[in-house]
Amino acid sequence: MDEALKQILQQLAEMRGDINKIAQGQEQLERKVDAGFDRIDSKVEWAAAELKSDSEASRKTFSLYAPEEEVRRELDSLKIRIFDIERQLSNRN
Repeated sequence: MDEALKQILQQLAEMRGDINKIAQGQEQLERKVDAGFDRIDSKVEWAAAELKSDSEASRKTFSLYAPEEEVRRELDSLKIRIFDIERQLSNRN
């Protein structure tokens, strides 16, 4: 009976050691996963900053060129109207 109890206690001690090893392994995995997510978060933050920067640069560029583009469209429209008027005048003569 004492021998059986000693074996049970020994097996329980071994199981406790195995559980501790598993817990340590899980903690290591959690640290690695957390570190991985931290790297991903920093890369996402960097990408978001780049996109924001690109967006702001694009918006600034568009605001610089938008008036010029609008003026060009207006000039093209005026050229077409002038052409139409000249054609109408030449048709009258």
